[in-house]
Amino acid sequence: MNITDMFTHGLAFIIGALSLYFTAYTKTQGTNKALREDIHSLESAKQKIITKHATELESVKKELLLDIEKRKYQYEDKSEIRVRLNELLFLINVSMSRPNALTSFCPKTCQALH
Repeated sequence: MNITDMFTHGLAFIIGALSLYFTAYTKTQGTNKALREDIHSLESAKQKIITKHATELESVKKELLLDIEKRKYQYEDKSEIRVRLNELLFLINVSMSRPNALTSFCPKTCQALH
């Protein structure tokens, strides 16, 4: 084996090794690129879902707040009506038990009753 054969075999070995390395490298790069694209598509899908659920959640919150406000006013109105009813019942009760006692207690309301 002379030096030229050794040089050709060494060169062939280096070219083969580089060829295997670049084949493996490009295969890995392709896999990495595919994984990056998959991750990107999954992140996009995740963000769409998060946005959709956030929008739905805000819509439900808004509905519930409006419902709470509506009920609050209903309860306030009912409470006010009950207070007025109790006042009138008290006045009617007092006027039936002592007719002249109301004129000193509440002259305007009693005059409206008589």
